[in-house]
Amino acid sequence: MKILAASLAVFFPLGAFAGDGEQSRTRAAASFNNAVFKVPARSDAVPEIKKSGPVKKKFSGNAHNFDLPTTRNYDAKRKEYPRVQLESLDGKVVLLDFWASWCGPCRRKLPTVEGWHSTYKGKGLAVFLVNTWDTWEDFTSFRNVRPLEAPVLFDGPDGTVKAKYGAGGVPMMVLIDHQGNTLKVGSVSEADIKAALSRSRADAGRRR
Repeated sequence: MKILAASLAVFFPLGAFAGDGEQSRTRAAASFNNAVFKVPARSDAVPEIKKSGPVKKKFSGNAHNFDLPTTRNYDAKRKEYPRVQLESLDGKVVLLDFWASWCGPCRRKLPTVEGWHSTYKGKGLAVFLVNTWDTWEDFTSFRNVRPLEAPVLFDGPDGTVKAKYGAGGVPMMVLIDHQGNTLKVGSVSEADIKAALSRSRADAGRRR
C-alpha cells in the first residue's frame, strides 16, 4: 500500500482533490496531464504547420472538403508536411476521428479506431485520426508517449475542419461514403463501416 500511495503521489500531488470546486478538478487534471503527457517534443519536431485557404469542392457529395497536413515525412526542402484533401479520396469510404490529446474518452477510443484501420484499410476504407484543439507541441508530446497506428491529420488549435462538421465536443467521428456524402456525424460503429463498404462494393459491381 505504501508503494501504491507513493506512486499516486507522483501523478496527483497532496491536495489536488481538496474541495469540490471546478478549480480543484482543473488542478487535478493539470497535474495528471503534466506528469504523463508533457514530455519534451523531439528536437526535429516542427512547431508550425502551414494551413491553406478555402478548398474548392470538386466532387458531387455533400461532405465538407478539406485540405489538412499529415504529421509524418516532413519535407525539409519545401518546409511542409504532405497534405490530404477529401477529394483525393474519391471512391473510398472515409472515417474521420476528431480527437485531442487531453481528452480521456478520445484516448480510450484510439485502439478501436486503429483496429478498424488495420482491418479495413485494404477493403476500401480510409481512416484518419484528426487531431484538433491541440497545439503542435501538445500533439507531438502525446505522440512521443503513445505512438499512433493510423494516419494522422492536424486540424490545429482552432479546429477549423471539425467546426465544419459539427459544433459538439470530442471525440467526434464522421463517416463519409464512397461518393463523398456524409453518412454519420458523432458516434460511428463497426456495423456502420461495414454497411458503407457493402454499398460501395455494390455500386462498383453495377458499374462493371
